[in-house]
Amino acid sequence: MIKGFKHMKMATIITLSVAVISLLCLSCLYLVMTSSVTRTSKQGSIDNMYTALNGQANMIELFVQESERSLRQYATADELKELLLEPDDAAKQQAYTERFFAQLESWEGVYLSKWDTTVLAHSSPSVVGMVTRKGDALAPYQATMTSAPNGFYNGGAFVSPASGQLIFNLRMSITDDAGTPIGLVGGGPFLAGLNDLLSKMTISGMEQEKYAILDTTNLIYTYNTDNSLIMAAVEDEAMLSIFNRVSSGESKGVVYSDDDIIAFESLPEYNLILTMQDSSAEILAASNSIARTNMLLTVLTLVIV
Repeated sequence: MIKGFKHMKMATIITLSVAVISLLCLSCLYLVMTSSVTRTSKQGSIDNMYTALNGQANMIELFVQESERSLRQYATADELKELLLEPDDAAKQQAYTERFFAQLESWEGVYLSKWDTTVLAHSSPSVVGMVTRKGDALAPYQATMTSAPNGFYNGGAFVSPASGQLIFNLRMSITDDAGTPIGLVGGGPFLAGLNDLLSKMTISGMEQEKYAILDTTNLIYTYNTDNSLIMAAVEDEAMLSIFNRVSSGESKGVVYSDDDIIAFESLPEYNLILTMQDSSAEILAASNSIARTNMLLTVLTLVIV
């Protein structure tokens, strides 16, 4: 009887030892698999966010290129150069300016000025004759064009003092045959047209994503999924930290804010930062589901063992 008891005790010890070892091994396996799946799923989602931001960047690039092409087309019209060289027939050039503006979509306006910024023709006739830059402000304004390739300057997003709306700030110098500036043209498309395009972007599997575009010059939102924040000052701590990281030299990265993940990409040529935000719960939903399945299988395996 004593011998049988010893055998039973030994069997119990062996069974418990196997159970403990199995528990430890399966627990380690569960933790390794879950960690790997979570890390892979998280990185995949962040990569998808970067892809979405890259798509936004390409869309903005196309929008800007088309806007610049339109202004160059206006600037190279023979009628405008003739007016600058012989400014007596202003009515003809004003009519041309208004006709050209009528063909544009979602532009604030276009204008022609002398090199001293006296307006000769404008899509809003009441502005003709106004001098837009005087004194110490004139030379730096002219330098933005003379120091730019082909005299074309894109100042990026800009809150227009005329309309109070966000536009791309575009202008280009016009030169005589000797290459001396004799005038300039300017204008800009409303960013509202671009925002309408960006608002249609979606990513499969991300239903809660939010987009925002930050203006690095004025520290405001030039676009936001929440339209009430467009042109509002950026006050969110996570977004402000993105400004700091970009100013420190980062071109893209990720910021963690409470329960959200924010990916960002800088477009320094336009003074803009693109951001995409989504909840960690949604980003990790797939990996959490796999983790629960792994947990169930681990428990079942342990019971069987």
